[in-house]
Amino acid sequence: MRMTWTPENEALLISLRLDGKKWKYIANVFNSTEFAVSRKYCYLRASGLAPYKKHDYWNKIDEIKSYLLKYGHVKTVEKYGSYVIHFLKRNNLWKRTQPKPSNYIDKFLKSKDKFYWAGFIAADGCVKGKKHVEIGLAIKDKNHLLKIHALAGGSFYVTDKVCTWSIHRSGDLVRFLNDLNITRRKTFTLKPPVGLSESDTKDFIRGYFDGDGCVTCSWQSRGWFTKMFIFLGTEKMLKWIRLSLRNYAKCTNYPKLTKNRSIHSISYGSKKDFMCIGKWLYSSNGVCLKRKRKKYYQILSIMTDVEEKGKYNATDEARI
Repeated sequence: MRMTWTPENEALLISLRLDGKKWKYIANVFNSTEFAVSRKYCYLRASGLAPYKKHDYWNKIDEIKSYLLKYGHVKTVEKYGSYVIHFLKRNNLWKRTQPKPSNYIDKFLKSKDKFYWAGFIAADGCVKGKKHVEIGLAIKDKNHLLKIHALAGGSFYVTDKVCTWSIHRSGDLVRFLNDLNITRRKTFTLKPPVGLSESDTKDFIRGYFDGDGCVTCSWQSRGWFTKMFIFLGTEKMLKWIRLSLRNYAKCTNYPKLTKNRSIHSISYGSKKDFMCIGKWLYSSNGVCLKRKRKKYYQILSIMTDVEEKGKYNATDEARI
């Protein structure tokens, strides 16, 4: 049987709710259901008889709006809870679509650094669609990724561990990458670019190395100092890099490709090749990942000191 609400019952309902009682408790008082008493309270608020409670979100409106604009809808809900959607909608603060970020593809394609970034995307980026390109890196390389964001536009997202650059409406960029054999699902099928000049090849390989290469060193048990340039990738890409390093960097060795599961690698460990590759890659003032360039020159400095002293010590090892 449906309950008939009297003015006395309505006053009691309002009093109980303002005292902070839960709907389950109030329903038991009236021998009714939680849905019935909560619906009645909504009607009383709509008619002005019951007051609205000011939600805690009201003290965080500017904070929520700023967070929403910076990190998007999903992260906002994760941080503030799902009710934040209803709160923002009710107060005309929720917009389902974010403002479209600007892109400067023409500026990018005219840039002297476009082949560097093509190489970087070939190694560490992703062509996600006909007009969509994305790069995700560890947070330590945030400043490096901001360079392409400033150059080409697009969106930039940051979390505690990862930063992501993403650009939509960029068909010209995708076509530029496709012309360099950088396509979707390229992990195991990536092919080298064709017809590049030596300068463009150097920029491309430097970008590729910053994405899928490393420079490293170690001390052997007998005190020998070893150093190495390593490149990872597909067989065809690494064969092209190996040939380019012989023709342009004047490397004397022609290292064998090794395979670990589906990924191939080549490594250069001789003193001459180590110096030739570094000198060739970093001879210009083009963009590069600074931490890798810094590590190369640290290793080069230690290598020189070790040769002069004839042995290494703990201070040398601590410099890396």
